[in-house]
Formats: sequence, structure tokens, C-alpha cells
Amino acid sequence: MRAGSAFPPQRTFAKKRTEVRRFVQNAAVANQGFSLANGHDQFLAITSALGAAVPYVDCWRIKKIDVWAISEGNNHTTVTLTPVGTDLTSNMRNDREQIFSITSRSEAQPAHMEIVTSKEQPLGSWHFTSATNFAGTLFAVNVQIGGGASQYRVTMDITFEVVDNLAGSPLGYGVTTATTVLGTIGGRNILAGMALQGINNLG
Repeated sequence: MRAGSAFPPQRTFAKKRTEVRRFVQNAAVANQGFSLANGHDQFLAITSALGAAVPYVDCWRIKKIDVWAISEGNNHTTVTLTPVGTDLTSNMRNDREQIFSITSRSEAQPAHMEIVTSKEQPLGSWHFTSATNFAGTLFAVNVQIGGGASQYRVTMDITFEVVDNLAGSPLGYGVTTATTVLGTIGGRNILAGMALQGINNLG
């Protein structure tokens, strides 16, 4: 035994932590939008044997987006990412016009861009896992190819900062998945052409 503090110390019980989700292109991606629901869907827990799931995080934000693109033979790959987050109710918080783009040069040397977000704009700000505007789009992605197959050209890592839902009930967003084992946690594919890697894919 040892002498402890005379008073209970101050603590932060809901701390931020960092999570990374990796996606690999498995189909054509033509101006596909990443929505708030896509973000909510990366932090799901199965709550019903029928596949219902709710987020286990209270809120999340995107800290960074890394994109790698390779060529197929002499056929280049161009990836364009455009923030499009808007506040439709008060015109107070909108992403300014930005267009990020890379083009591959070879099969052996991937093109790479790293987008570091700002908390002052929707792309990098905090989003609660509620049902409010869950279909709203944060950014759009377009993959253009110079020929050849349209899949397995692009890898995208999204670095999230999250706060777990440790107090109170889930905030209202829910979804039905293909996973029926209670308590399973995981994420889902995005952009109708980017497949989640490395963790449970709940379908």
C-alpha cells in the first residue's frame, strides 16, 4: 500500500482516439460521394440478430485522407477528391471550393496525396452519429483511367478521430447490415466501389 492523493483527481472520461480505415478500389468510381452515413458506418456494433446496427462512437471527424494510385501498364490513373460539405439551413459553415488531384506515372511507383483537414471546415469538423443529414455528402471522389481494367488501382486510408459513446444512449443513427451475430463490431464499404480492408466488413 502507498499513500494516495488527498482528493479525487480530475479526469477526462471521454477521450479522443485515432482510428484508420483502409479502402481498396474494386470497381469503377465515378463522382461517388462520401456521406455522413459512410462515416457513421465505420464504427458500428450489431444490436440485433436481424442485422440492425448502431454506431459505438458519439462523434467522429476526418483528420487526414491518404490516396495512392498506380498505373496499369501505360494506362495512367487519375484520382480527384473534392470537398463539398454544405450547411443547407443557415449558410454559416461550408467547405470552400478545393480540388485535390493526383495522376499515376507507373505500376511500380504509386502516386500519393495526403490531405490534412481543418476543423474549421465540414471535411475536418466533428460530426455526431445522429440521424440529422446523414445522407449529406462531405467529399466526392472520381477515378479516371487511361485504359485497361477499372479496379484495384486505388488505395485510400481515412484517418478518423473519434469519441466513444460512453454516456447516454446512441444518438439516433441506425442501419441494417448483413451480419447477424450480436456484439460484432466493424465497418462497411464506401463509394459503391471502395472495399473496406483489415477489419470486420458488416455488409
